[in-house]
Amino acid sequence: MYLKSFSSSPWTAAVTSSSIFQNGMELQRQNLQDHGLPIDLVNKISEADAATNINLIATISDGTQKLAVKQAFAWSLRDIWILCTCMAACGIVAGALVTKKELTRKHTETRTGIKKLDIAATTHDDQEDATTPTTKEEVSLEDSILGSGVL
Repeated sequence: MYLKSFSSSPWTAAVTSSSIFQNGMELQRQNLQDHGLPIDLVNKISEADAATNINLIATISDGTQKLAVKQAFAWSLRDIWILCTCMAACGIVAGALVTKKELTRKHTETRTGIKKLDIAATTHDDQEDATTPTTKEEVSLEDSILGSGVL
């Protein structure tokens, strides 16, 4: 259930994709500097707000520098596409593993937890302890509690 809610969350997808994109742009920082872009422009393009600064590409007048920035953006988007392709492949494999299961009309009750024990205190002339388990279920419950170190 956790994986289902995790994978269908748009917020998670947006955060993961933007993180991958920002890391990719950070890796392209040196390449952009090598193409002669000013440091302030390189910082704006390759820092945390890289995706919001895409309009800065239009302000670059040199064609080779503009191409270098476009290639850096494309290279960073490549990693997102790789992630999406891998996730889609996992979904296809998981979908192929789903099999048809015939449901039964028979109802079986599953009991979980510890059942409250109603042990009737009985008095005997031979002074039998009132807390002594009286049924097989009570004996196994007592053994499991004592064996687990709870008491």
